[in-house]
Amino acid sequence: MQKFEFEVPDDVARRLTNETVEVELQPDELVMRSQAATKLVPVIKIWWYLLPAVLLGSLIFAQQLATGVEQIPLLGRGNSIGNMVTVLGSLCSWVIFIGAFIAQKRHHQAGARQFTWRMFIPVAIAVGIVLMVTEFTIFWTIDQMFVGAQFDIYTSIILITVCFAIMNYMMINLGLTISPAIMINLMTIMMLGGVVLSMLTNGNRDWWRHNFSYLGTQRSGAAWQFNLTLILTGLLMMALTDYLFVNLRHRFPTKGVLLTRMLMYFEATCLMGVGLFPNNDRFHWLHDQIAMWLVYGLLLIIIVIRWSMPMLGHQFIHLSDAIGGVMAIEYIGFQYIHYLSLTAFELLSFGLALAWILVFFQNLESLIDPLPASFMTHLKPVPITEFNQTSNE
Repeated sequence: MQKFEFEVPDDVARRLTNETVEVELQPDELVMRSQAATKLVPVIKIWWYLLPAVLLGSLIFAQQLATGVEQIPLLGRGNSIGNMVTVLGSLCSWVIFIGAFIAQKRHHQAGARQFTWRMFIPVAIAVGIVLMVTEFTIFWTIDQMFVGAQFDIYTSIILITVCFAIMNYMMINLGLTISPAIMINLMTIMMLGGVVLSMLTNGNRDWWRHNFSYLGTQRSGAAWQFNLTLILTGLLMMALTDYLFVNLRHRFPTKGVLLTRMLMYFEATCLMGVGLFPNNDRFHWLHDQIAMWLVYGLLLIIIVIRWSMPMLGHQFIHLSDAIGGVMAIEYIGFQYIHYLSLTAFELLSFGLALAWILVFFQNLESLIDPLPASFMTHLKPVPITEFNQTSNE
């Protein structure tokens, strides 16, 4: 066997651990991979997701036979394929996700080990809501294409069982591979999906003539979806802030980091407050005040971030300045020039704020978990005698 040695930079050497690595030689590259990394690829046994799906599908089949049902509609009130998959399937796969997450957390395995136990509840709630909203949106969209579609009981049960199995597999995979990056994506899906779903199902095509907050009022047919989206997004945002800044504190124990953390908590609280106090007659004044605090808080973070967290780099600071400048210009255009309508102002502010928060969280994650190192080196063959002599010493 031929021995080789190569040099690595000091910062890379500090990140290396004394463990066995897997080496893969490809036509144009040499890949060295830690054995711990290969364990992150989940091995999901078929009975983990198929057995619960078959059992639940069998129970539904027996219940439908007992009631004498012959045809099951695709979507609608009562017993429909969409409702059963959305409610029963989501509940079943959500429980499976919780089991997989807890098992990984207890054994300090995979991505679950990165989360604290106090993050478990908001993570579980967020995953459950995202799952239900996704399933409802999918079946609502399919129903718009196949209006009035219905199937016989045998075809329906097969479709339901297949949907159950797919959902179970996805939730097991999520529970075994969950990470802060995935949680950031979930927050994005929850926010955008909930808002878009509220727009589609509110029952008033002219909602945009009022304001963005109209979607959360009693006059909207989708008020609970909109308000719940804001509340849960704020909760998840607070959980992500807690995780990221707790880990960041060990590397950068400065007052600026603590100040930014408190401001992000304030933003998450305001976001939840906008959903808790909708723009109805009863809470109109309070809703408007919280919404303005949300905007002012974000602008304050953008202003102080250059001094409180300079480690984020000039590129992110310049991006923050650009977003803050656009938000200030659109505020002037709405408030003083009256160029923008209230709905346009709120939608633009919502999009810019969401974009900034996502980029901010991604930059924080990169500070905690550095990017893969890339460097130039030279492989040098080591004679067997010299290698053995070095090992003996």
